Amino acid sequence: MVWLLAATAHAGLWTHTAAEFDEPFEALIVPGCPTEADGSVSACQWRRASWAAELFHGGAVENIVASGAAVYTPYAEAEALAQALEHLGVPSDRILVEDDARHTDENAAFSLQICEDRGWQRLAVASDGLHAVVVEKMLIEWGADAFALPVTDYRTTPVPEIRVEPTDRWRPPHEVDERSRPAASLGGYLWKALTAPVLEHLPPESNR
Repeated sequence: MVWLLAATAHAGLWTHTAAEFDEPFEALIVPGCPTEADGSVSACQWRRASWAAELFHGGAVENIVASGAAVYTPYAEAEALAQALEHLGVPSDRILVEDDARHTDENAAFSLQICEDRGWQRLAVASDGLHAVVVEKMLIEWGADAFALPVTDYRTTPVPEIRVEPTDRWRPPHEVDERSRPAASLGGYLWKALTAPVLEHLPPESNR
């Protein structure tokens, strides 16, 4: 019951607009989700890309890191997100593709490395509900200044016909050795996300 109440509170209160942030985030990390079996952008990917593009066009973020390998299909999730972002008007030179991450912890770790390599310190995460917060918790634990910006609009919208090419790097999940993952278990991060005070994630009156 506790987790259900916390999840409900998160979903209801974490709504943000670009105007709420006086200073833009240097990078927005967008974790991937599965591409369709034929290489088409999925509804999940389109939803996350649409929210990321809205934040970009509103001036809340300066760059976007699209993260996700080809996991469940031979089509890289990051590439599908990147093409969706370009379709939504985000310039290609503001999109970085991280196509090695197979899981949430790797989305966080590999994207953080990209940001650190470029000197970006002020980071945000755009994903669905608690997923955004789990990634935020990982980034903060690993020393980053991160802020969760969960998707606000879950209405079903038509997904344009955007299809990516398969990658020759795809390996079925059962063939991948998972022992070197950055975080062996997501349980602790999920618990932190569920039990963290909701108001901690609302923009304060002063600049953040």
